[in-house]
Formats: sequence, structure tokens, C-alpha cells
Amino acid sequence: MFSKIILSAALIAPSLSFSASSSIEYNTVLDAKLSPSHTESFTEGQLHLDGVQGLIKLVLQPVMPKCAEGMACIQMIPSTQEIEVEGAVATVDHCGIVTIAATRDDRAFDGPLVSIKVRDNSKNTCPTLVALKTIEVQYVNSYYNRFESQFITETHRFDSDDVTVVEASGEEEVEAVTPGTIEYQAVIRAQFESENSARYDSGSLFMDGRKGLLEITLQPKMTPCAEGRMCAAVMPSPFTVSLEGATSTVDHCGIVTTSVMKDQRPVDGAMTKITVRHNQNNTCPTFRALKAVEVVYERAYYNRIEGKSVSEIDNFETDTVAFIKPRD
Repeated sequence: MFSKIILSAALIAPSLSFSASSSIEYNTVLDAKLSPSHTESFTEGQLHLDGVQGLIKLVLQPVMPKCAEGMACIQMIPSTQEIEVEGAVATVDHCGIVTIAATRDDRAFDGPLVSIKVRDNSKNTCPTLVALKTIEVQYVNSYYNRFESQFITETHRFDSDDVTVVEASGEEEVEAVTPGTIEYQAVIRAQFESENSARYDSGSLFMDGRKGLLEITLQPKMTPCAEGRMCAAVMPSPFTVSLEGATSTVDHCGIVTTSVMKDQRPVDGAMTKITVRHNQNNTCPTFRALKAVEVVYERAYYNRIEGKSVSEIDNFETDTVAFIKPRD
């Protein structure tokens, strides 16, 4: 009986042939909404894969920090994390599964080693024990933890059947936006409210893309009054920050980002930066509905009284936008 089994296996084995994985040109551009399959650090995510440019981008939503038992904690959803790696290469195995992988090593600059692998199972021809998701993603982050004096490696896995193919080689193509610097000629005005700002209540934006001008007027919040004390209820005066030399870029989603920075720290001043995101033409899925315009106001300076550098970042957003001159 045992000898017959061995003989049968010997007869069957030569009929099976496996070809090694080989490199291919993967000219597909796709977006996918990711669900965690093996991670406790993130609740969901987005994948953008540009096989033409060899780009893999992840936008991940971290989990809410746990609150120690018996303690009161502020329940704030952490900001999303963006990981972008270029230089991706693609290989295909004998089953038709395509693996796209890219690595970025910043350890020489005290940063992490980031590795992302994307498996495209859409053309798999081999039987499997479980049904495969269309897309599987593995994100590995390795870094040196100076507090614990040791190297840490974190592996996170995601998968998805919610995939949108933006562009595929050999198929009907949808015109995709080419990321890069653009001439954004819009002239707009906008009124905005603060988003989690401890310093400002509201403000306004004036942008002249033709001149590269960004100008914001901000209304500071009223100075808080200590409990049990009498304070003068005086509203601070608004102030205006005007910077020239702004440039604009567009990403693969069609979002235009206009920014300008002026750094006067070498002459004992402050670094001031204004960034405006125009989301009106966004074509990518998002975790929440985006406002038409988002504004980020950043300042960095040296506080001589406290003897340390100070950085301030305030975010604003609005749907109240007036286009004075449409984009050319």
C-alpha cells in the first residue's frame, strides 16, 4: 500500500511545473479602501498605487489611544498618517499574482526603514484554501527606539475588495492627473472657521495665483480669565499676514496645494508659512467629506523668555469660497 502511494506521487510530480517570479511592467494606477487584516495600530486606510511612476502611497487612520482604567481622557481621533515610497518594482508568479514592492531607508538620517508590498490577486489562477481579497498590503516600519535603546520592527497587513482602477494598460483609460508643479491662476476670497485652534476663532483668506500672493487675516481668541477673577472683556484686534512668492502643485487626486514660506529666524525673527489646499477637484475617496478649501498657518520662533524654540500650527477650513477669477 505504502509503495503504491510513493509510485503514484512519482508519476504525478513530473506533470506539475512552476515558473519562478519574473519582473514585469505594471502600468496600472489604482485606489483602494483598506481594512486591517493583521494590525492593532490602525482602523482603516487608503492605498494609491501608481505602477506607471512606481509610486505606492498609504494613508492610515491610527486607533484611538487607550485610556487607563479609572482615568478621564480626552477622546480625540489621531491624525491620519501618510506613507509614500517611490521606486516600486513589480513581479508576477506562476499563478498570475502580481507583487509590487518598494523600500525607503532613512536610517542614515535617524529615520525609519519603510517597506510596502502590494499583492494584486485579481488575475490569480491557482486554487487557494480561502478566498483571496483583490488587494493585499503589507506595511513594515523599522526604526531605532532611543527610549528603549533597541530596534523596533512593526508589521501591519491590510486587504481590500473595494478597488478602483484609475488607469490600466491595454484597457480603456481614464484621464489621470499628472502630479507636479502647475500655474494656478485663481483669485479667490474665503471666510473660514478655526479647526481645533487654541489661538484663533476665525479668519479670511485672499489668494492671487497670478501674483503668487497669499494673505490671511486672523481673529485671535479672547484672553482667558482665571476662575474667580475679574477681567476686562476686550476682544483682540485681528491682524493680517501677507506673503508673496507662492507656488502651486497638484497631486494625483486633483487636489491643488498652494504654499509660501518666509524665514526670518536668521535675523532673530520668525518663520512663517501659509499652505492652502484646494479640494474642489478631488477625485479620490476620503475618510470624511473635505471642505472646499483648507488653510494651514505655521509659525516657528525662538522664545528668549523660556529659552527654547516654539512651533505653532493652526488649521482652518471652509466651503465659503468666492472665485474672483476662475482658473485658466
